[in-house]
Amino acid sequence: MALALRIFLKSIESEQADDSEDFLNGYLENIESQTKSLIEEGGVSEIEAREQSALVAIKIAIDRLVKDLPFPEESMQLLKVLSFFSERDLPRELIVSCAETVSTPEKPASEVTRLVSNRLCERGICVMRTENNSRLLSLHKLVKQSLKLFCKKEKEKIEILTKALIGINRILPKDGRKHEARFLEFYAKHGLALDKTVGEKGSVKPFIKFLHCNLLVGIGYCLLSQSSGATEGKKYFHRARDKYCELVMGGGYSYNRLLEEQSNVAVSQRHKEVACILYETGIHHSLLQNEEYRDFIHELPQYHRLTKKDLNNMPNVCPYNDLVNGHMTKEKLELFEEKGRGMGMGTILEKDTMVQVAMAELLMQIFCVWSKTHSTVTGYTQEVNECIQHSEAALEVSRKLYEETGVYLLAGLITDRERLAMEIDRETSSEKLRSIKDQLDELSNVGDDEGKRYAYEAGLMRSDLKGDNYHRMVCAEWKINCYGKLYQLELANQEQHYASGQQLLTQVKELARKQVYSNSALCYCYRYYAKFLSDCDKSGEAVKYILKAMQQLGLSLKNGSGKSHPELENHKFERLYRSLDKYYYSYKNAQSEAGDDTKLLTQQGKLYEYLKSLTESWKNETPSDQPTDSTDNFQVFDEIMTSHTEIPPYGIPPENN
Repeated sequence: MALALRIFLKSIESEQADDSEDFLNGYLENIESQTKSLIEEGGVSEIEAREQSALVAIKIAIDRLVKDLPFPEESMQLLKVLSFFSERDLPRELIVSCAETVSTPEKPASEVTRLVSNRLCERGICVMRTENNSRLLSLHKLVKQSLKLFCKKEKEKIEILTKALIGINRILPKDGRKHEARFLEFYAKHGLALDKTVGEKGSVKPFIKFLHCNLLVGIGYCLLSQSSGATEGKKYFHRARDKYCELVMGGGYSYNRLLEEQSNVAVSQRHKEVACILYETGIHHSLLQNEEYRDFIHELPQYHRLTKKDLNNMPNVCPYNDLVNGHMTKEKLELFEEKGRGMGMGTILEKDTMVQVAMAELLMQIFCVWSKTHSTVTGYTQEVNECIQHSEAALEVSRKLYEETGVYLLAGLITDRERLAMEIDRETSSEKLRSIKDQLDELSNVGDDEGKRYAYEAGLMRSDLKGDNYHRMVCAEWKINCYGKLYQLELANQEQHYASGQQLLTQVKELARKQVYSNSALCYCYRYYAKFLSDCDKSGEAVKYILKAMQQLGLSLKNGSGKSHPELENHKFERLYRSLDKYYYSYKNAQSEAGDDTKLLTQQGKLYEYLKSLTESWKNETPSDQPTDSTDNFQVFDEIMTSHTEIPPYGIPPENN
């Protein structure tokens, strides 16, 4: 009631009421009237209604707040949608995305968001703070409860829930190219709150099941992408598989039940077989004729979130700053389509094609994100084997979709690369490694196949593969890994494999410098090359290149991209540092004299602590407080790189490799 009273006093002040007594009487009568209506409409007892009178008072106050805004109806709808999420730390990107589900071109989402957030902050019922140059809004918990209390009819609740699901699904990252690390924790938290609400609804219509399945994939990916969330993330991938089965196969079906029914198929092929069943059932599902689903699919290209990295691989129609909430406006989308026609390519899929592709794409994403758990597993285990089987299932869906529609999905391309990377890690046969290297060559040049020249996502042509330097760079990095393992297995050809790895480094560096985030790309380049050097028994050189990798990641942060760069989190530095520690330990053990050991060990410790503190400063300080001095910040790097430019290539003892 204290909150309601504070809002009431703000209302008197803002509306400059001449007669405070009349204003108060009217306010109290309104509370009494609406409390009574809760009882009359059922679902709430008289005692409960009286206890909730504070919520009624808050709801009335909110009604008064938005009634004189330029877009009162849209503003109230937006607040109701936001009430389905956690009340704390709502990213502005999420708020605008939800506003887009209730607004029109005449009533733009950004303006609705601005008006609502400003008005709520003025009246003291929400708080706005800034983190990493992005605004986060927190509602009072009682405000959230009061808004949900007055979603009276079940039909209205379902409509609001649907808008909330659409709003968050449009911005949830589900793969590496849309990875926004600064919001992973927030997105996961709000996704979990919405997931709980959907679960409370019990049986829901197919379209909500489709959106819910998308949500589970996104939550799982957000958790997996955090340094300690792999186990929790996998639980949501489990649920996403089951939810898709429930959607396309009907109640009572689970993914494990489908697996068990494939007892006549080899164990290693069962995930692929289940993927085929789900694909065939999904693309013929009645949902594809549902008007609500088709409208949602029709809007996918317009509201698909893009990053600077994405735009770098698409036909140039606008700079990143021209995007609205990370996606194209209708005008830019029309220009994108027109430019594609001029170049003889289809940049946007037809609606009838998209409704089929979207079902297959969701199924692919479930298998794709599962395969990403490979990065959290050390060594070759049954879990890695399962990841490979999931990636093969995803590729089977990709193959079938391409055969039936001619659409080559970006998710298929990414999964194919990652599958080969997993194969490299577990392979011990030089013959099979050579085969994998050839497959990487073929995949790197996939754009030469006219049918697969373009890769699509959410109905948009996301990559012209003939000019996709990022794709070719990643393929080349994993080929370097191949040469490192071949060096170990083919003693007679070691010199040739070492020279091939060196040549690839030059190629990868050239491609890395063409990337939007060139410092970060060079960091990964040097990290892969350090592993290659380690495999080639040159741990001293590996130390040097890990230091180079850490330098490039630090430069990426220092040069300003840290404000928005997707990959700058502490665990990235920690992973590099673990590699540095491993290679340095092997290098130290291999040396006959320990003259410079102490100095290098001290410097690597200083380097790590400096980078860690730099990351923390970018995460916690406002832009105006961030360091700008560029003269002394990298003295540690300079000392290391000048003091150890000629680190002897001592071998790594077998027991430490």
